[in-house]
Amino acid sequence: MKRIALSLAVLALAALAPAAEVLLQNQPPRFDNQGRFTLEVDVPAGSRHALLESLVPGPPASWRPLVAGAIDGRAAEVTFRLPANYAPKQIVRARTGPETTVPAAELNDPSLFTVSYESGIGEQVKIDFLRDAAVKMREWATLPRAESQAQLIAWANANPLVAEAVVSMPADNISIRFTDGDICILLNPQRGSVALTPQIAPAGTYDTQLLPEQRATAPLEIPAKQSNQITSLNNSGLGIPASKHAVTAHSLEAIFPDSAPTIGGWLTSAGYDVRTLSGTTVATVKSWSTSSNPLGVLFWQVHGCSFKKENGTESVALVTRQYASEALSKGDYKELRDSRQVLLAADLNQTVPYYTITSDFVRQHMHFAANSLVVIDACYGSNEDLAKAFIAAGAGSYASWDWESGKLSGEPCRKIFDRMLGTNEETPVSTVKERSFSQPIVQTWMWRKKYDFDPSPKYPGQTRPNATLIWKHHATNPSHILKPTILRILNQGLGGTPSERFSTLWLEGDFGDDPGEGKRNVMWGGQLQQVLKWEGLGRIYVRVPNPAPVGNVQVTVNRGYNSKSNEVPITQWTVPFTWVYTDAGSLTEKMDLTVKFRGDIHGERIYPEDPVSYSNVKFWCIADCSGTLSASGVYSPMEGVTLTYSGGSNMKSYDMATQQVPDGHLITNTGEMRGDGTFFNFHLDAGGMYKATYKYVLPDGGTMSQVVDNQSGFSSDGYFVPLPSFNSTYVFKAGNKTIPRGSGSATLSWPATGAVAIPTVDTAR
Repeated sequence: MKRIALSLAVLALAALAPAAEVLLQNQPPRFDNQGRFTLEVDVPAGSRHALLESLVPGPPASWRPLVAGAIDGRAAEVTFRLPANYAPKQIVRARTGPETTVPAAELNDPSLFTVSYESGIGEQVKIDFLRDAAVKMREWATLPRAESQAQLIAWANANPLVAEAVVSMPADNISIRFTDGDICILLNPQRGSVALTPQIAPAGTYDTQLLPEQRATAPLEIPAKQSNQITSLNNSGLGIPASKHAVTAHSLEAIFPDSAPTIGGWLTSAGYDVRTLSGTTVATVKSWSTSSNPLGVLFWQVHGCSFKKENGTESVALVTRQYASEALSKGDYKELRDSRQVLLAADLNQTVPYYTITSDFVRQHMHFAANSLVVIDACYGSNEDLAKAFIAAGAGSYASWDWESGKLSGEPCRKIFDRMLGTNEETPVSTVKERSFSQPIVQTWMWRKKYDFDPSPKYPGQTRPNATLIWKHHATNPSHILKPTILRILNQGLGGTPSERFSTLWLEGDFGDDPGEGKRNVMWGGQLQQVLKWEGLGRIYVRVPNPAPVGNVQVTVNRGYNSKSNEVPITQWTVPFTWVYTDAGSLTEKMDLTVKFRGDIHGERIYPEDPVSYSNVKFWCIADCSGTLSASGVYSPMEGVTLTYSGGSNMKSYDMATQQVPDGHLITNTGEMRGDGTFFNFHLDAGGMYKATYKYVLPDGGTMSQVVDNQSGFSSDGYFVPLPSFNSTYVFKAGNKTIPRGSGSATLSWPATGAVAIPTVDTAR
C-alpha cells in the first residue's frame, strides 16, 4: 500500500495558540494496519481537550483543527489517527487546552481519537483482585442471590482500589469500577447447581470449559409487526451484502450446541467466503474485518454480560473467554485495555478472569458492509448500547436476545439463515422445498409463528417468557437478502412502439437494486438472456427469444461475488394436433399442427411454511408453432360436374404480443392455466389454402376446368368443451372432439403429451 507522506511539526507558536500547550509525541508517527496515519502523545494532568491540527500555509500561517476530543483532566495518552489516503502531504501538530468545550474539527469519526488514562493500579493487581473475588463468589454461592450480592458488594467496596460496586441489570451481574475508572464484571452464577471446582488455566489461553450463565429479568420487547408485502418496488440501497466475507464463531462451552459449522457450511454453499471458528481471542475478533475488507455476514455464539458504564448507563460486553494476563494487557492489548474497549470479567468457576469486548471495541475494530447481516446468539445482546455500536460499525441488520438465552437458542438463529439461504435443512422442513426469502419476510414469519422465542427449557420457578430475538436495522442499508430469489415468472407483453412490442418473461421476487451491466445476468435453459429492464428490487423483464429455450430460469447478481437465485422451470408442451374436415364424397381437408405453449406453473409461497399456491398463468404463441394443410378427394355434385381437392400450404405462428399480424397462413394459440392442472381457457385457430378444381362436361362432349384457391380454417370454439387439463405428472391429457360443420363434420384430436422442464419435489417454491 502506498503510504501518505505526513510530517509532524512541533512548533511553539505562541501567537497562534497562546492558551494551549503543544505536545511532543511519545513515539514516532506510524501507519496502522488500516493504513491510517497514527500519532501518540502524552497529555499532562489538567487538560480538558486535545486536538490534532494541520498547518495552513500563509502568510499569515494558521492551524486547521482535524481531530478533537475531550479529556477528563487526568494525565493520559492520546492517539490521533487520520483516514487512510487522507491527503498527499500534511504538517500537523497536537495540542491541548483547559476548556471543557471541545473545538469543532473537520473529522468527526470517533475511531480517530482514543484516550488512555494513566492508572495507578497495575493489571496484575486487578487480575489478583478478580481471582480473590471468584473465591468469594464460590464461598457465598449457596446464599440467596440478594444476600450473596450484598456480601460481594460489601467485600469489594472495602477495597481502597474500588470506587464503586453495584448490581448491573438486566444480567444481575456485579459491576465494579476501580478508582482509575477501569471496570470489571463479576458474572452471575449459573442456572441450577454445578460443581464449584475452580479450574486452573494458563493466563492468556482460551477456556473451553463451563462458564456460568447469567440470570435476570427484563422487560419483554416485542418487535413490531412487519409488512406482508414481498418488497417495495421503489426502495433503493438494498441487495445482497456488499461483501462476500463471513464469519461464524462459537465462543461458548461444549454444553452449548455449536451452530457455527452448520451455518458456515450453508453460507459457503451460497458463495460466501466463510471463516468458521471454535474459540475466539480478542486478537481473533479484531482480525475479522477491516474498513477495506468488511464482513457481509456474522454469526457469533457468545456470552453477554451487563455492566454499568462510568456515566451510569447499562451496557453489555461479549465474553471472548480468553484468559487475561498481565503480559497481554501490557503488550498487544495495552491500548484496548487503557481505552476500556476491553474489560475483565470474573467467573466463580475460574481462577483467571476473561477478556470481554465492549461497544467501544465494536465501534473501533469491527467493520460491516452495506446490507450485511449480524446475528449475535448472546444473552442480553439486544442491549441498546451494544446494538447501536454494531449498527454504527456498519451492520445492516442486527439480531440478538433481549434476556438470558439457553442451550437451544441456536435453533432460532439457524432458522434465520436456513430461510434466508433456502437450504431446507432446519425444522420445520416443508415437503415441497422452499426458496430463499428476504430478511423482512423471515422476521415476520418468525414473529407470527413465535419462532423468535428461545426454545430452551425454562428455569425452575421462571415467571416471565423466554428470551425473544430483537432486530435492529440500519437506517439506509439494512439487510435485505443473502441471495436473490424468484417468486414466480409471468408471461408479459412489453409495450412501446410497434418495433418494441414483443413477448417477455416478467420475473418477480427479491433481487435487490440493479447492480448494472456486467454484474447481473438471467439464464434460461443454459442460455444468457437479454435483460430489458430491472424494475426496483423485485421485477426483471427478459425478452423471449425465438426459438425459446427449454429449461430453468436463474438470476445471478454480482457484488464482488456471484450470488445465484433458485431455479424456476418454464414448463413447455409440444402438442401434435390433427384437424380433419370431411365433406361430401371423399372431399377432405386435413391440418397437422405442432403447437408449443409454455409457462411457469411451479407454484409459489410468500412466507415459509405457506402451502404452495398457484397463480393464473396466461400464455400465447410466439413464432415457434408450425403446421401443414393438405386437401384431397373428389365429389360430383351433379351429372357432368366434378369437384377435386388438391394441394395445400404450410402454416406458422407469430409472436402475438407484437400486435402485428403478418401475411401468410397462420396458427394462433392462447390460454390461461394454473399449476394444479386446470385451464381457464384454451384457444387454437389455424388457417391455410388449397386448390379446388371444377371440371365441367360440355354439351358437345368437350370439357372445361376451373381452378380456384380455397381457404380452410377452424376456430377452437366447441372443440375444447370441457377444457383440457394436465395431470400431476404434467401430461396434457388426450382429446378427440367432432362437431358438425356444413354438410360434413370436423374432428380435432391430440394424443396425451408430456411436458419438458417440469417442476419436481426439489423445485423450490
